[in-house]
Amino acid sequence: MKIYSIILAMCLSIGASAQNISGKVIDKTSGERLPGANVIWEGTTKGTTTGTDGSFSLELPEKLPAELVFS
Repeated sequence: MKIYSIILAMCLSIGASAQNISGKVIDKTSGERLPGANVIWEGTTKGTTTGTDGSFSLELPEKLPAELVFS
């Protein structure tokens, strides 16, 4: 699996319902958004895939701190 160098612009959204983290995955070299990138909480099977514009939204894990893995 090819792993990309990325810059991740993330912001936490805190609301009355479930807490989510969202952002966009961007190639560090070209600045292009990366559609179809995998975003997974390290050590879990909980994750998602970025949309056509590189954006994602994922529910925060129960235990923090936690690390996101991108591929």
